[in-house]
Amino acid sequence: MLKGNRLRNDGLFLPEWRVSENHLLLLLSMSIDHQFSNFIDTANNYQGEESEEWIGEWMKARGNREQMVIATKYSKLPQDRFHVMLDH
Repeated sequence: MLKGNRLRNDGLFLPEWRVSENHLLLLLSMSIDHQFSNFIDTANNYQGEESEEWIGEWMKARGNREQMVIATKYSKLPQDRFHVMLDH
């Protein structure tokens, strides 16, 4: 799942997480089925800007939106533009 880390100009690492949609949905289902957590933290620029859509489709298919707590954030810059900014 972890593709690698990228060193930023300020010396901090940016994790480059990538997971397939199938793996994400499996992890979400296991978390709910085993009563581990009903909390999901996401953002508009996670998973190539697809995580919120995948999570929404998963909740719709399971009919469990009312059971879930979703925290999301918004970033002005898509992830690919963020990396370009750090390189300059």
